[in-house]
Formats: sequence, structure tokens, C-alpha cells
Amino acid sequence: QQRSVPGHDLLLVHLRHLVGDEADVDAVLSWFDDVLGAHPDHLAIVTTHEFTEGDGSVRIPKLQSAIAQRCTVALVLSGHRPGEAARGSFTDACGRTVHHVLTNYQFLDNGGDGFLRTLDIDPITLDTLSTVYSPWLETTRTGADEAFTITLSKLEPVGGDADCDRDLSVIDALVIVQFTVGNRTNHGSCPLPAPTQQLNAGVADVDSSGTVDVVDALLVAQCEVGIPNQLCP
Repeated sequence: QQRSVPGHDLLLVHLRHLVGDEADVDAVLSWFDDVLGAHPDHLAIVTTHEFTEGDGSVRIPKLQSAIAQRCTVALVLSGHRPGEAARGSFTDACGRTVHHVLTNYQFLDNGGDGFLRTLDIDPITLDTLSTVYSPWLETTRTGADEAFTITLSKLEPVGGDADCDRDLSVIDALVIVQFTVGNRTNHGSCPLPAPTQQLNAGVADVDSSGTVDVVDALLVAQCEVGIPNQLCP
């Protein structure tokens, strides 16, 4: 499923149970890789039956490898394993942190006492607050493994993407020109709080000169018309 929040396009991918002999796991992971590859501009959250062990380690290394090869997954959610609320992380091929969280209360009284986890994700900072609550017992679990905050990794920046739409185009060249003549102010990262006045300065200095100027705009415009340069070789 594809969803959008301010500043981020999200991709929600669910994978079937990958342990056992129900079907070819490699075929499932090949499909998964194709899905991620077709949405390089979407921040992905993956759900699957089991992935995180009760000690916070990874149970399915093949899935971990498939995730690490792409630089778009921020979070993996799973259950099944004993451990209730373990979590861990690993590093993908781009150096981003991928968090993974276990949620499984089936071993508590009454098959789990109705406990379920909600994750509240700030669309700007990607700070993610975990809360575990049972509407049946009307109570919250407050241990360190239950109530915590993690910060999800953003997508790798696109060089020259001055307007933060993850699509390098002549519009980005125009945004850079507007900045050089004073119509826009500086800002360091996406999403832009004031998109009509600011630009993504972190990637706008295309030639790494230390200054965002018309040369950077020219390099971006050359990419649009197919002229190779250091940004688009």
C-alpha cells in the first residue's frame, strides 16, 4: 500500500510467514526486492509474521539482507516469537539504521489480555512513539521495552533536489536561481517548513563549492536535457 504524509511518501509492504516450507522463500524475496526497487522515492515499513527474536536479534537473515540491499526501509514490525516487546536495529547498505520491533503478548493471561501496540510517527522528524494499551483491561504497559521513542531513518537525499519532491527536474534549477536572487531563504533538510520560500540547501550545492549559486542551477538544468556532468554523469 502507498500512503503519503507531509514530506514523505510511504510504502507499506506485508510479507507472508517466511519460515517453513509453504512456498519458495527466494521467490517471495525476489518479489519484495522488485517492489522496493519500483518505489525508490517511498519510505518503506515492512510487516511480516516473524522477524525479530525475543532477544532483539534477527531470526530471518535472508529478509534482513534483502532489506539492507535497498536503502528505503525504515522499520520492520513482526510478532510470533516469545519475548513480547523486544526490538533491535541493523545498518543497511547506505549506512541508514533500520529498526525492527517485536509485538507478541499471546503468552500473557487470556491469550494476551488484549494488549496491542500503537506507533505515533511524527511526519517531520520521524520520531516514533510506542504505546502499548489494552482496551479490555483499560491499562497501559509502561516498561522500557513498551514505552519508547525511536527515530526512523529518512531516505538518502537526491543530489540537486532543491524542492524536496525527490524528482530532479528543471524546477529544482529554478528554485536554486530563486535562492541566488534572494527570493528564497536557506534551509537544511526536507521537508521544507516554508516550501515557497526555502530550498533544500543540503543537496543544492551540486558542485560542492560551498555556495549555492547559478552554477548549481546550470548543472541541474543540464541533467534535465541530458547533458552529462558531475551530478548526472
